Amino acid sequence: MLEDCLEARFEFTGCKIALICEGQILTILRDDKETIPYPNMWDLPGGGREGNETPFECVAREVYEELNIQLSKDDVIWSGIYPSMLDGNKKSVFLVGQLTQEQFESIVFGDEGHSYKLVSLEEFLTSDRVIPQLQERVRDYVEENIDGPVLTTTSLDKDVKRKLENGQYSREEATAIYKDFLRMRERKEEAFFIAKLIVIFMIFFFPFMVAGGNFRRLDDVVLALVFLVLFVVLFIPTYLLVYYHKIGRYKRQLHKAMKKYYVDVLKECKED
Repeated sequence: MLEDCLEARFEFTGCKIALICEGQILTILRDDKETIPYPNMWDLPGGGREGNETPFECVAREVYEELNIQLSKDDVIWSGIYPSMLDGNKKSVFLVGQLTQEQFESIVFGDEGHSYKLVSLEEFLTSDRVIPQLQERVRDYVEENIDGPVLTTTSLDKDVKRKLENGQYSREEATAIYKDFLRMRERKEEAFFIAKLIVIFMIFFFPFMVAGGNFRRLDDVVLALVFLVLFVVLFIPTYLLVYYHKIGRYKRQLHKAMKKYYVDVLKECKED
């Protein structure tokens, strides 16, 4: 069980965590020093165990030191025990967790490592600059848990997952929550689209407003109207087509991933 792995006190050398944010994984570029293992390669947050730490205590401390992020146990969604990357005769712990966009934007990078960034799971798993052992561990998680597009859960899903595990939600209730979640994401996408449209419109017409002296001359007014018509006739329909195509694809991906997520949790509840 995940909880047992997080809280157990056993002999292990350290703990790494793959933090997934909006389908991307947070990576850290190691320092380019010959005195450290895997110099100038992309790594994951985490590090060596101190004292009698549990796996969660170890990784929470490391993540805070490296990124100034406070992890909670609810952020962790998967665990595994593997041979240590430095000593195959010893054990290390590997975790997968969720990272919100707000947490990513609030990162304060520590003094270990050169830089950090989000990359797609596909890029992480295929790059020759990522530590190979970490690629294998992330691949284990993906093969076990992901069917189709990789989408992470949000704080809403954490609450749903807990209530499903406790038997507080039926499958029908989970489906209703999923629909609410989808509508919420649609509204967010629509709001961003409208905001971008307004900004583009203002940028497009501002030079003409300045050059024309606030449209005091008839020629300036006609010119502005011509550009307005071109903008409406050409740009807006094109943008709308691209936008709704993107939303439609997102709906299909989200539906597939979320459906599997809820069904798997319900199966686990029944098995328990």
